[in-house]
Amino acid sequence: MEHKIKCPVCTGHRDDPCFINDSNWKGICHRCKTTFKGDLARKVLFEAKNIHRVPNLSLQAPELVDAWGNREAREFLYSRGVDEDMLPSIEFSESERRIYFRIWGVSEEFPRSYHRRVVYKQREGIPKWSVMPGTHKKYYLYGGVKPGAKQVCLVEGIWDQLKIGENCIALLGTSLSLPQLCYFKLLSPKPEINLFLDKNDEAGEKAEKDLHGVFEYHGFNVRVIDADREPGNYYTGHPVLKRVQEMLR
Repeated sequence: MEHKIKCPVCTGHRDDPCFINDSNWKGICHRCKTTFKGDLARKVLFEAKNIHRVPNLSLQAPELVDAWGNREAREFLYSRGVDEDMLPSIEFSESERRIYFRIWGVSEEFPRSYHRRVVYKQREGIPKWSVMPGTHKKYYLYGGVKPGAKQVCLVEGIWDQLKIGENCIALLGTSLSLPQLCYFKLLSPKPEINLFLDKNDEAGEKAEKDLHGVFEYHGFNVRVIDADREPGNYYTGHPVLKRVQEMLR
């Protein structure tokens, strides 16, 4: 069973995505990326208040290992411009040759799950990205927002979110569902929404226009990041990424 708690490190609200799993005594806060293992995980859970127990679709996953300890997974992550500082804890299925990214539900009724990425050359009939069976992406997000944040950046995918980091949320696609919108409407104070999508394809252009209209209709100030590509296609430390990261702090 997994337990959703207030993170003792970033001291976020209970609704923030911080989890402790009492089957293997491992945990992670998906906002500040702090990990908890063994006795530390037990201590954190024991001292936590307002514990919320949630079902865990991630328990359906195959045996997972530390991705950084596997050469194939490590080299793939490096090829995507991701290193240990960006993503200190990430899991890998050696049998499936998939990296497993933990995603969180927009409310407590949705169990934790995974968004998965194969590390080999795509084969016919096998998608690059997939979610766990029983998971519907419209109820999930990746990334996190600090309490009281005045600026939030929205991107399409996980690679994009990792390049920006703090106060950046990946929609896991180009559309915004009503449950996802409700998550943003509950943020207090209401942040300014910064859209950082791929302007080089039709889906990205349409998504930018649609999201801009939806958020404005619901009373958000919306800004479009001036960039010639999506964040995942910039090298780490690029001036465009630095400018956005400074704005989000």
